[in-house]
Amino acid sequence: MKAVPFWIDDYPGPTFPRSPELPRRLDVAVVGGGYTGLSAALALARGGASVAVFERGRIGSGASSVNGGQLCPGLKKAPAELFTRYGEDLGRRLW
Repeated sequence: MKAVPFWIDDYPGPTFPRSPELPRRLDVAVVGGGYTGLSAALALARGGASVAVFERGRIGSGASSVNGGQLCPGLKKAPAELFTRYGEDLGRRLW
């Protein structure tokens, strides 16, 4: 049994450079680099705020990577259903 998701072997995720020092001033500090934290940071930055994301571990190392990335319950379909509905090529990619 493995304690990490099987897809990490093939897709270990991006690495991000660490800032050499903390910013002296920020509009917003986001704690946590999961779906919610990254989405909030992106929306705030697009709105003009200076934002930093603080993550203790690897970005997406919590539920973002262990739940299959399934934010939409519509993607929790059996492989046969995906292949029937979307064809083998797209069905396999979705699965």
